[in-house]
Amino acid sequence: MTDTVEWCTVVWQVVGGASTEASTGWATFGVATLTGAFGVFGIWIGQKNQARSQAKSVRAALLAEVAAICALLKTRGFVKDLRDRATDLKRSKSIAEKKMRAMEVATHGHINKIYQANLAHLGGLSRSEADLIVRFHYILEGVFADITPGGLLAVGTSNSSSFERAASLLEEVLGIGEKLCMRQKPCWRLRWPRGQNVDTEAEGKAS
Repeated sequence: MTDTVEWCTVVWQVVGGASTEASTGWATFGVATLTGAFGVFGIWIGQKNQARSQAKSVRAALLAEVAAICALLKTRGFVKDLRDRATDLKRSKSIAEKKMRAMEVATHGHINKIYQANLAHLGGLSRSEADLIVRFHYILEGVFADITPGGLLAVGTSNSSSFERAASLLEEVLGIGEKLCMRQKPCWRLRWPRGQNVDTEAEGKAS
C-alpha cells in the first residue's frame, strides 16, 4: 500500500496537483482519491482473474465428465444392447409370440455428478458450449430415467420402438459428446479428431 501511495503522489505532482503551497489540501485529497481508486481497481482485477480461473476449471471438469460418460457408454455397449432387444422383438411373428424385454442399469446416484454440482456456473461457458452441454445431459438423463430401476425399459416392454428410440437418443448423446470432445485438448484418448477450443473456434475460422 505504501508503494501505491508514493506512486500516486508522483502522478499528482506531475499533473500539477502539488505545485504550490495553496494546493496542498487538494494534493492530499487527490492522493487519497487516487489511492482509493487504484485499490478498488486492484480488487476488481483480482476478482475478475479469480472468476476467469474458476470458469476454466469448471469447463475442464465438465468436458472431462462428458468424455468419461461417452467412454462408458461405448465400453458398456448400451446402444448395441438396446438395438439387440429391439431386433428380438421385431423378429416375433405375432403379438402372442412377443415376450417382454427389459434393460436395467444401476447407476448408484447421478451419472453426471459434476454437471449437477456446477449448474450455477454454466454461465461462465461460451453460449454454444453451454447449449451443447445442457443438451448432452438433458437427453442422457431422459434415457437413463428409462433404463434405471423403475423406468419403462427397466421394467420391461414388448414395444420394439421404445428400445429403438432410446438407442437413437444415446447415439445423439454420443454425437454431442464428440463435438464437445473435439474442443478439448487432449481428447481423453477417445480417438476422435482433435479440434479447437470452442471459445477460439471463431478465431480459427477467421484466420
